[in-house]
Amino acid sequence: MRKLFTFILFCFLVHTGSVAAQTMEIAALVNDEVISRLDVEQRISLITLSGDRALTDEEKQKIYPQILRNLIDERLEIQEARRLNITASEGEIVAAVGRIATQNNIPPADFESFITQKGGSYDSLLEQIKATINWTKVVRQKFSTTAIVTEDEIQDEIAKTNPAAPTPEYLLSEIFVPFDDPAGEAEAKQNADRMVQDILNGAPFADIARQFSKSGTAQNGGDMGWIKQGQLPEMVEQKLAKMQPNQITRPLRTEDGFVILFLRETRTPEADSVPAPDRQAIADTLRQKKLESSARKYLRDLRSLALVDIRS
Repeated sequence: MRKLFTFILFCFLVHTGSVAAQTMEIAALVNDEVISRLDVEQRISLITLSGDRALTDEEKQKIYPQILRNLIDERLEIQEARRLNITASEGEIVAAVGRIATQNNIPPADFESFITQKGGSYDSLLEQIKATINWTKVVRQKFSTTAIVTEDEIQDEIAKTNPAAPTPEYLLSEIFVPFDDPAGEAEAKQNADRMVQDILNGAPFADIARQFSKSGTAQNGGDMGWIKQGQLPEMVEQKLAKMQPNQITRPLRTEDGFVILFLRETRTPEADSVPAPDRQAIADTLRQKKLESSARKYLRDLRSLALVDIRS
């Protein structure tokens, strides 16, 4: 019996030591704050929560560098929110968890156990949610007064469609992969191509969007809602016109990044049910685009001032 106890104790200590070593192994230092390899591994565990296929070791190795870069950006955002005394409230966190649970068709009360059973880290998810909420509040505090939408901009958007005629509409989700300069374009394209391949191999679009997309829709799994034909760039419209529901695009180059679109549904309202243009919704969309553009520049500035030491 003593030998059995000794063996069990030995196994426990080995396991505990392994976890402790992984926790202490530094992946990166961000302004002297540690991101451990365990932090990266836990974030990787969240990628395919709603899917049936686990990532292979090779796939985990390929996405490790990008997950680490995302965590570095996230840490910079957390530090800036802390500097400005901005924090997410408990109610905001609960509401965000509820949205993600609903998107995964899981009752919010069961979501923590669902993540644990899938091998994910609930604490890592909560950290990501809090960081996202805090950064959103930082951006709004810094740029809400300058992200002004003019009447001419609203009219230009309305003019892109004929409000008197039935117009096809697309229910879309997006993944946006930005690059800061021409030197980063090739890497951004490579990352976007890998995401497309992961989705085609069975990874849920919403999970990939939540982890990798740099758009404001990321926290909602990339959900853009219903978009009228004519409100998107002509190149995108041409792609969507040839697609069927439940298809995704290859990465499409934009001015400052690559976008992957998921066409979930299409519809064309009846002629007598075409609503008047929703001016407030149009203004909100335009304002959000301006905030996202300001947020990307803000993050670039934080990166340029940060002391980042990537170890592994």
